[in-house]
Amino acid sequence: MKELIEDATSKGAKIINENGGTIVGGSESTLMIPAVLYPVTPDMKVYEEEQFGPIVPIVEYDSIDTVLQYGREGKYGQQ
Repeated sequence: MKELIEDATSKGAKIINENGGTIVGGSESTLMIPAVLYPVTPDMKVYEEEQFGPIVPIVEYDSIDTVLQYGREGKYGQQ
């Protein structure tokens, strides 16, 4: 999860919730405060990769056509 967060923030996304992405419970813990990332863009790993953890990527769009395009272009989207 940290790699996805670091990649997104290095490319311009911000963690918009307080303490998002922080590991709690000690150095061996796998418990992380959810991270809400905004804005997420197609060049970020979190945009394309499926996350199995508490990350919420927020992607901007201008119209419903843009949303449908996102769905068609992704490898897990509607064909």
